[in-house]
Amino acid sequence: MPAQWISPLGPQVNQFGSSSISTSINSLSPRAAAAHPPVLVRASRSSLGFPTSHRRRKANAAAMGHSNVWNSHPKNYGPGSRVCRVCANPHGLIRKYGLMCCRQCFRSNAKDIGFIKYR
Repeated sequence: MPAQWISPLGPQVNQFGSSSISTSINSLSPRAAAAHPPVLVRASRSSLGFPTSHRRRKANAAAMGHSNVWNSHPKNYGPGSRVCRVCANPHGLIRKYGLMCCRQCFRSNAKDIGFIKYR
């Protein structure tokens, strides 16, 4: 398959997110063609229809085990998403007053922060 010609303006994307070549009256004019000549870009192996190696696909699937699948999901909310700002420990986090500090780091830094123990 020959190399593809792509405009330097890049591919046009429609409202549905798919890439398509759009033609307009301005793009058909010779003046517009002279201002933006097409650029030769080499096509990738996957777009040319070459099959990918079966071993490579199998190795990629085996590399990500069950625990890795669960750990690959981002934690954006909940107790697992917040960690101590001092030691990055997610357990025993004190969130009150915006401390975001675990219990152990709070006990060692309480006087420096300005907390006074009354008992």
